[in-house]
Amino acid sequence: MTDYRWKTTEKDRALPAPPPLLKEWQVLLIWTGAVVMGLTSGMFLYAITDELLIGAGAMGLLIGWMQMLVLTLQRARVGWLWVLNSTLAFVTWGMALPIFGQINLLSGLALGVLVGLLQGLSLRKHVEQSLWWAPANVAGWTIGLGLYLPVTQWTGTWLIGIAVAGLLAGALLAVAISWLLRSPVWTVTDETPLKDDYQS
Repeated sequence: MTDYRWKTTEKDRALPAPPPLLKEWQVLLIWTGAVVMGLTSGMFLYAITDELLIGAGAMGLLIGWMQMLVLTLQRARVGWLWVLNSTLAFVTWGMALPIFGQINLLSGLALGVLVGLLQGLSLRKHVEQSLWWAPANVAGWTIGLGLYLPVTQWTGTWLIGIAVAGLLAGALLAVAISWLLRSPVWTVTDETPLKDDYQS
């Protein structure tokens, strides 16, 4: 019997990234819907319980969970840390909201900073241009929540106001995450079996 080893070359290690499971238009649709659903659900809970932190926590939990599912399907396995960071960002925002008096442009700016920085901690290992996620959140949440009050006053109902805010913020962030996911970070770890060593 002759001993031999099947060597793995650097070329073998340069495996292509696995293809995403969702089309880009599906990412745009689901991501936007997640933000709209999360904001409206949280506002309903706040209206029912009169507890701001419960409503804010529900927003972060639902939005973060749905976003995590989308990212997982796109091969960016951010895990439950994404949900935890999202919930933490929204709860912190809810605690600070009385300082701003109401949902407005400045509170949207604050939320964008919190969400962008905390979610960015999870995203940086999965996309090459993750630093853009923070400014994208600042822009999206500032514009979206900045329209909440005017739309609510114009329509006479907070439901339409928060839905429009979520739709705009969600759409802007959906475009940003779709662009970031075009440049994924894909590495083969040392523990990943590529070609086993054989002996015969």
